[in-house]
Amino acid sequence: MYSGGSKWCLALELLLLPHLFLKTSIQGHSEHPVFAVSGSNVSLQISNLPDNHKKLTWFYTTNQKIVEWESNKPEPYYFHSKFKDRLTFDRRNGTLHIYKVLETDSSTYLLKVLKEAGAEEEWKIPLEVFSEFGEPKGMSPLWPWMDQWEASWGSWGSLWKEERKSSGQA
Repeated sequence: MYSGGSKWCLALELLLLPHLFLKTSIQGHSEHPVFAVSGSNVSLQISNLPDNHKKLTWFYTTNQKIVEWESNKPEPYYFHSKFKDRLTFDRRNGTLHIYKVLETDSSTYLLKVLKEAGAEEEWKIPLEVFSEFGEPKGMSPLWPWMDQWEASWGSWGSLWKEERKSSGQA
């Protein structure tokens, strides 16, 4: 015999079960994250681009298109964005090439693929861009230590501090 609490849990599970299936059916595909150093070039590519597509659209954020290509057009359309003159699109395999990446280019990029039959699929590719030192600007664990070093080593430490100021890291 079931207790009142068990019936309540079973009822709740049955109510939530359709939502679980709905959520997984509308989710897109996720690719491995891409990591880059500021100033380098990256290529964002999905591993299994469907052959039967009518349109490919890359997004920087969920509502900011970067580039769109329709299979019946010879050239892709590049939207006005912060990527002006820093990206190209390879329509053969859907790859988005971004040149001289900036830390502010870090985002989860989205590729929407409209298939011939009208169905749409999407892929998400996280991109994380780090400063030249391999860490986001202003987060180096060595900087507090370098401040102590400046106090001990005088002019050498002053040069380090000046370098940090000129690069916007102090």
